[in-house]
This record gives sequence, C-alpha cells and structure tokens, in this order.
Amino acid sequence: MVTALKISRAQLAKICGGDHDMIRQFETLFSAVASQDTDTAAVEPGIQIEAAGNLALARIERLERAFQMLELRPLSHAHSILDVIGLQDAIDAISEPYSTTESLTNRKWIDGKTIYRKVINFGALPNSTAKAVAHGITGLGQIVHIYGTVCNGTTYVPLPASATVASWGIELSANATNVAVTTGQDRSLFSGYIVIEYTKA
Repeated sequence: MVTALKISRAQLAKICGGDHDMIRQFETLFSAVASQDTDTAAVEPGIQIEAAGNLALARIERLERAFQMLELRPLSHAHSILDVIGLQDAIDAISEPYSTTESLTNRKWIDGKTIYRKVINFGALPNSTAKAVAHGITGLGQIVHIYGTVCNGTTYVPLPASATVASWGIELSANATNVAVTTGQDRSLFSGYIVIEYTKA
C-alpha cells in the first residue's frame, strides 16, 4: 500500500499553479522517480501499487520526492517570499527616511551630488504675515524640493497652497538658514511639518 502522504493534491496545485518552469522540472523529475518504481522491492519496499486506484496517490508521493530533491518545500518557499518582501520594506525605510534629523536618500541630483532630506517641525502658521523657522542645515548646497502639510485638527492642507482668491494662498520658501511660510489671512489654527530636500555645497 502507499505510505502516508505529506502533501495534498490541493497543495500541489497551489504551489505549481502558475510556475511553468517548476512544473516542467517536476515533470522531468517525476519521470525519473517513476522509473525507479519498476523495482519497488529494491528501491522502496514501502511503496507497492496493488490496484489501479492507488496509482494517483503514488504519483503524488513521487512528486513529494521531487520536492525533496529540489529542496523546494512549500512552507520554506512561502517563507522565502515573505522574507524578500520584508527585506524590501527594510531597504525602503533605510534609503528613503523621513526624519527631523538630516538623512540620506538613495537619489542623486543632476550634478551627481547626493540628495539629503530633513523634516522641519514648523509649528503654527502665521496670521496674515510671514513666519520663519531655522532649519539647522549646515553646508547647504542646492535646494531641490520643499513641501509640507499642515492641519487644523480636521482638514489637511498641502504646502505651498494655491487658491482662486489670492489671500487664501499659502507661500512656502527657504534660504540658507530658514524655511518660511507667508499667509494672506489668519492661518494660526493650522500647524504642521515642512520637508526640505537638498544637496551639500
């Protein structure tokens, strides 16, 4: 009789379903393993096909041995995919961080210089005037991108913000020492962060 199986038909179908290369490998290995059963007493006495009804189960067991030969266990294969996804997330977190301290990105500016990023806690926006906050960047070269988001507790507004009425707009700027926001009306209920991306001189 056929020994107990470790994998089911459903598992095989799920694992091999979309991978044509793996299916071809298993077909080749299946043929090789199947040929070993011509002398089951010498190779594997535990596998004895006594009736035609056992043939399908025997084939599944042969495929299980093919998995072992390829060292592609279904569970290990699933874990390897999760490991790759987790590794990519970790790489993204390291290479594209958002931090209130100066951090590297994985990008270069047109002159080949590395682009850095820093998040500035700007606090509350001004009331119909300009407000500047020191960014604390030393050796600033070229500012390549400056943007931000502010919120009044319910509504988020991007920075800079354009509007059909000029006084509703919010201007965002930066220089060698500060980031600045200018408003045409009272925006003091809004507060948030400004992101500055730059190269070093």
